[in-house]
Amino acid sequence: MNFWKVKRGNTSIQEIPVYNKKRKLIEDLDDVETATFVVKEKRDGAALITKTKDDGIEVDEPSPGHLTITLDPKDTDLPARKYFMALELLWSSGKKYEVIFKIDGQESEMMEILPQIIL
Repeated sequence: MNFWKVKRGNTSIQEIPVYNKKRKLIEDLDDVETATFVVKEKRDGAALITKTKDDGIEVDEPSPGHLTITLDPKDTDLPARKYFMALELLWSSGKKYEVIFKIDGQESEMMEILPQIIL
C-alpha cells in the first residue's frame, strides 16, 4: 500500500484525479458545493486535519477532473506515524461521493507523517 508521505511540519501539495465508478474523470467538479478532506488517527476518531473547498482544496486544478489539496506546516505538525485520510464531495443535487485516493497509481486511504531530519 502506498501512502501520501509528508515530512512533519512541512507544506505538502497533492494533486488528485477524481474518477467515477466507470473509471472516467468526473467532469463536473466545478459544480461541487462542498469538498471536505480529513485526516484521522482512527477511522471513527476526530479529525486532526480538515481542509475544505477554498480553504486548502482547489477544484479543477491543475486541470478539469482534478483536485489540489494543500497542507500547511501547522497541519502536518503531528507525531510521526500513519493516519487515515478521506475526501468527500457533495453536489447541490445531493449527489455525494467519497473519493478513492490513488498514490503512485495505487489506491490508498493512508497518510504517513515522517520525522524531520533537519529541525
